[in-house]
Amino acid sequence: AIRIAILPRITVRHTSEDSVGQVYVPFVNWLFAALCIILVIGFGSSSALASAYGIAIALTMFITTLLFQFAATYVWKWPFARAAALTLVFLAIDSMFLFANLTKIADGGWLPLAIAAFVSSLMLIWLWGRHRLAIRMGRMALDRDLFIAELENHRIQRVKGIAIYMTGHPGRIPNALLHNLKHNQVAHQTILLLHVSTTDEPTIPWEERLQSTALSSGVHCVTVRFGFSDVPALPRLLKENLPAEILFNPDKATYFLGRETYRVGKTATLLDRIRLSIFAVLARNASPATAHFQLPPNRVVELGGQLTL
Repeated sequence: AIRIAILPRITVRHTSEDSVGQVYVPFVNWLFAALCIILVIGFGSSSALASAYGIAIALTMFITTLLFQFAATYVWKWPFARAAALTLVFLAIDSMFLFANLTKIADGGWLPLAIAAFVSSLMLIWLWGRHRLAIRMGRMALDRDLFIAELENHRIQRVKGIAIYMTGHPGRIPNALLHNLKHNQVAHQTILLLHVSTTDEPTIPWEERLQSTALSSGVHCVTVRFGFSDVPALPRLLKENLPAEILFNPDKATYFLGRETYRVGKTATLLDRIRLSIFAVLARNASPATAHFQLPPNRVVELGGQLTL
């Protein structure tokens, strides 16, 4: 969910170098522990949980059958009719279990439905917020070529040093760089536009994790790839894999990160205000990039602003 951007980033510890699903997520683990204790105290016995368990299992089987149709058609490339014929057989059986358990909603079956509605709402709100944020940031973004042209025309004062700006879109200038130009009115002599992505492979060979392209006027586009079980130690990777002509020194480089706060416009509806409040809480409690990428705290500068969504 985190990797496909439907939940904010939280700490995920991979316990296997071979299996993508073998992970330990501290926040989720402790949340499950608390919820299990609440369930035991609230329902009192396993028999009282039978209704909740029954509808949860029946719905899981029903949804799995629907997902089988998509997997067979789009992943395994089965003919649609062949996949649908098998899907209908399973649906006929699963539907009987599901309809039989619908009568138990009032007796405890509401619990898995409430949990599912809560988690789904968080995911939808996160997607909604990120979509609106991307549109807003896209309108504010400065084209990379235009920025380089300004540097070539010597319209921007340059200072010594290496500045690293993390960006989700390699073709755009990140907002942290725009904020730095706005407030400090200078740009570093060497600028790295750093884009980080995570692959479906457990690990990427060390020498293949970084690609650097020199653009112009000291600007470099750097793309870093990590496998899902790789430790994203950015400073070490940059030190050992960046081209020698960049003269990267991890003790002198400065990492600029963006941090925005959000507010709703005057024309926003009550629903938008509620969703934005939840989105802001999720964004504020997401795992910080400083810890996730092992950036030295004394070399990190956060620049932000207020955005109207």
